[in-house]
Amino acid sequence: MNTEKPLKKILFGIFLICFSTLFLEVTLSRIFSVTMWYHFAFMAISLALFGMSCSGIIIYILKDRLINERTPEFLALSSLMFPVSLLISFIVYINLPFSLKFDTKTFFMFLIIYFIISIPFFISGLIVSLTFASNFKHISKLYFSDLLGASLGCISLIPILSYISAPNAIIFVALLGSIASVFFCSASDNKRLFLLSIGLTVFSISFLIYGIIENPLKIKYTKAYKEYGYIYEKWNPLARITVYSSFPFEGETNKPFGWGLSNTFKGFKPKEMWIEQDASAGTPIVEFDGDIEKIKFLSYDITALAYYLKQNPKVLIIGPGGGRDVLTAFSFGSKKITGVEINPNIIDVVKNRYKEFTGNLYNRKEVEIIKDEGRSYISRSQDNYDLIQLSLVDSWAAISAGAFILTENNLYTKEAFASYYDHLAENGVLTMSRWFFTGLPGETLRLVSLGLKTLEDAGVKDPSKHIMVVKKSHFMNFEGVPDGVATFIMKKSAFGDEEINVIEDLCSKLGFEIVYTPRTCNEESFKNLIYAKNLNSFFDSFPIDISPPTDDRPFFFHMLKIKNFYKLNLSQGMMSIHLRAVTVLGTLLIIITILSIIFIFGPLLLFKKNEIKKFKGKVRLLLYFACLGLGFMMIEISLIQQFILFLGHPLYSFSVFLFSLLLFSSLGSFSTEYFNKIAIKNKLQIILMSVVLIVLLYIFILPKIMGYFLGIDILYKIIITVGLLAPLGFFMGMPFPLGIKLLENDSPEIIPWVWGINGATSVLATILSTTVAIIYGFSLALIFGAVTYVISILLVRFYKSQPT
Repeated sequence: MNTEKPLKKILFGIFLICFSTLFLEVTLSRIFSVTMWYHFAFMAISLALFGMSCSGIIIYILKDRLINERTPEFLALSSLMFPVSLLISFIVYINLPFSLKFDTKTFFMFLIIYFIISIPFFISGLIVSLTFASNFKHISKLYFSDLLGASLGCISLIPILSYISAPNAIIFVALLGSIASVFFCSASDNKRLFLLSIGLTVFSISFLIYGIIENPLKIKYTKAYKEYGYIYEKWNPLARITVYSSFPFEGETNKPFGWGLSNTFKGFKPKEMWIEQDASAGTPIVEFDGDIEKIKFLSYDITALAYYLKQNPKVLIIGPGGGRDVLTAFSFGSKKITGVEINPNIIDVVKNRYKEFTGNLYNRKEVEIIKDEGRSYISRSQDNYDLIQLSLVDSWAAISAGAFILTENNLYTKEAFASYYDHLAENGVLTMSRWFFTGLPGETLRLVSLGLKTLEDAGVKDPSKHIMVVKKSHFMNFEGVPDGVATFIMKKSAFGDEEINVIEDLCSKLGFEIVYTPRTCNEESFKNLIYAKNLNSFFDSFPIDISPPTDDRPFFFHMLKIKNFYKLNLSQGMMSIHLRAVTVLGTLLIIITILSIIFIFGPLLLFKKNEIKKFKGKVRLLLYFACLGLGFMMIEISLIQQFILFLGHPLYSFSVFLFSLLLFSSLGSFSTEYFNKIAIKNKLQIILMSVVLIVLLYIFILPKIMGYFLGIDILYKIIITVGLLAPLGFFMGMPFPLGIKLLENDSPEIIPWVWGINGATSVLATILSTTVAIIYGFSLALIFGAVTYVISILLVRFYKSQPT
C-alpha cells in the first residue's frame, strides 16, 4: 500500500481531528458542568476518553481487515462518521434528563449518556490509531500533527467560546471534523466519498450559521430540572450565566431575598433579578434608585455583620457577582469600594445590560469593578483595606484540567488567607460567609481553621480573641435538614469589649445565633477547635477533613477522608454534593482500573492468544507505553494547578499551560524524525532522564519563581510560562515516537495495541493524580509522575530489541 503520496493530506486530517477532539473534550466539560454536577462531568469525560483509547485495541484485533489496501477508504468513512455521530449524540443527550439520586435509574441513565458521548470519541480514536498503524514509518510527523492540533484546539476555546455558545461550539467541532473528512476522502482517491465530504462541510457551515442565529440546540435539563423562564443567556469559557426577572425559587413573597435575612425585618421589598452560573450558583441583582431606605433590608442580613464594626470603611469585595455586597457597602457609607469579579459576563450584565435596574451601581464614583481573579489581584495590590469581604463565593464551575479543580479553590487556602491578612489595615477585618451545615458545619469550621493558622503564622499570641462566628438557620436543604449561613469575622487586632458587645447585641436584636465570640461559645465543635492544644490531633479525630487547605492541596470543598470514602452518612445538606464528588472519584478510579484490564487485555486474550505468545518478550515495551501515559498526564495535571495560581484566570491558565506543553511536545516529536535509528535505546534513556531531572527541578524552583513574579502583568507571566514549559514539553514529546521506532523493527503490528494502552493509562492518570492531590497534594502527584518516567528508563534499559 502506497501511503507516501497522500501523506500531507493525512497530516492535515490528523491535525484537524486532534484539534476537534481536544476542543470537544473541553467544550463538553463546560456543558456537563451546567447539565450535571461538576464531578459527574469529570466522570463522563474520563469514560468517554477511555472509549477513545479502546479503539486502538479494536484495530489491533481486526488489523488484517482494516490495515490493507482499503485503509484510506476506511479512514475516509470514519472521518465522515465523526461529525455526523457528534451531532446526533449531542442532540440525543440534551433531551435526556439526569437525576442526582444514587439509584438504579440514575446508574442506567449515566450508562446511556456515557455510551452516547463515547461514540464520537471512539471514532476519533479509530482514525488516529489506524493512521498511526498504517503510517508508522512517519510516526514523528504524525505525532507532531496530533499534538499540534491538540494544543491549538485547547487555546482556541477561549476566543471561540467567548463569542458563541457551547452548544454552537459543538456544531463548530462538527464543521472541523467535516473539513478533516475532506482531506481523508481526498487521500483515498474515492471521488464519491470526496463529494460527500464537501457536501457535509457545506451542511456544517450552514448549520453553524443557523445555530448562531436561532440557537436550536438549547440546554433543556440542568441538574435534573427542566429549564425555563430565563430572560438572558450568555456563555464564555468560565461559565454559562442565565438571568431571571425574579428569584426563581422564591418562597415568602413579602420579603426580599437574603443569604441569612433576619426574621425581624418587616420593611420594603425591592424588585430583584437573579443570575445563575452553570445552573447552580446564584447571585441576586437588587433594584436601586438611590434611595437608601429601600435597601434597608441589606443591613438585616448576616453577611453585613462586619460593617457594624467599621465607619465608612475602605472595602475590597472578592466575587461581587450581581452587586449585592457592593450595595451593602454603599448603604453603610463606604466611600471607596473595590470589587474583583472573575466573570466578565456578570460584570457586563450589571454594569451595562441592566444598569438602569441597578441604578448604575457599577458605574458610581465610589465603586470600582475590576475583571480579575481575587488572588491574582490582591497579590498586585498596594492598598490596605478596612474590610475584605467574600460572601459565598462559589461557582461550582469546573475547569477542564479535571473537574475536581474548581475555579474558586485558590481563594480558600492558607496562602490566600495570609495575603488577605497582609492587606488589612491595622484594625481591619476579614469577613467571609459560607454555608452552615447542621451536624457537621465543615465549611465554617474550615474557615476557622484557616483563620487560626493565619493568625498563628503572623505571630498572634492568642488567636481566639481575633475571631467571631455567627449563624442564621433559615432553610431546609436537599435532604430536609435545616441549614443556613454563617459569617466568619477575623480581625487583625484583638476584638475589644465594645466590638464584642456590638455583635452580640445584634444577634439578640436580629435573631442570629452566636457560634463563637471571645466571650461566648455555643457550638462545642468550634470551642474544641479554637482552644485545641494540638490542632493536628484535633483534625485527625474529627470525622471530616477541616484542616487548612494549602496552595499545594487546595481542595477546600472536599472534606471526605480517604478512610470514609464509602462509610460516611452523606446526609450533610448541600455539603453532600462535595462528599459525593470524592466518592464518585474513588468509584471512578476503581471502574477505570477494571475497565483497563478488561477492555485492553480481555479482547486480546479472547481473540489473539496465539499472537500474544509471540511477544512475551515485548512485555517491557508494553509497560513502557503504559508508563508514558501515566507519567505524562500525572505531570500535566499536577503542574496545571501551580500555573493556575500563577496566571490567575483558571481556564485561561489551563489553556495557556496546555497549549505551551503540547506545542513544544509536538516540536520534540517532530525532531525525532531525524534521529538515527542506531542506539535509539541510549538516546531514549537520556531523554527520559532529562524529563525526570526537569520535573524534580520544577518542584524546587517553580514556587520561588512564581512567588517572585506573581504581581507582574499577565502578558509577562504568559511569556514566563511558555519559557518554563518549553524544555519539559520538548523532551516529553520524544519518548512516544521513539518507542514506536523501536516497534518498527520488532513488532509493528502491535502499534494499535500500545496506542490503546497509552490512552487508557492516560485516562487512569487523570483520576489517579487528582486522587493523590486531594489526599496528599499536587507535589506528591508530580513526584509520582516523575517516578513513572524512572520506571520507563529501566524498562527501556532492559528491553532486548531485535536486530534490524
